[in-house]
Parts: sequence; structure tokens; C-alpha cells
Amino acid sequence: MAPIVGQQVTLRGDSPWTFDRLTLLEERAEVTSPRAECLLMGAGVVDGERKVLRMRGPNSYADADGVTYTSAQLRESAKTAGQELTFTCYPPA
Repeated sequence: MAPIVGQQVTLRGDSPWTFDRLTLLEERAEVTSPRAECLLMGAGVVDGERKVLRMRGPNSYADADGVTYTSAQLRESAKTAGQELTFTCYPPA
């Protein structure tokens, strides 16, 4: 497994460094050659609702209902107190 597997970060508005860390997780989740490094998921509150999100491609996340969000939308949402999001890299299928 790639070293990124198992790493996670919680986005919060009062911790700006966490946004840089999410960028690293997203970059590693986009690696597919010579093999995928990890898959990326997020969990927390978006627009007042609990969500579990999976990264579907560059700058694209979807929840269980198929609603899509950009990375920028999720980052902005996480700046609101009570809407923190935790992202985790997990082993590819």
C-alpha cells in the first residue's frame, strides 16, 4: 500500500494548514499509474446535513444520493463552525 493510505485530515476554518493537507490527499488520490495509491472519502456536515462523500475525480465529490460538490464548495463549507469535514485516504479496490 502507498504511504498515504490511512492518513486523514479534518478541515476547520480555524486551522488553515488543514486545507493544504487536503490538497495533498487529493493529489495522491488522483494517482492512477502505475497503480492507484488511494481512494478518498469525506464525512461531516455540509449545508447543515450529515454527509459521506467520495471523491469521483479531480475536484469532484459525490454523496450517497449522487449530489455532487466541488472541492472548493466543501472547503468553504468547512470554514463554518459545526460543519467540519474529515477526509481519509483508504486502500483502492
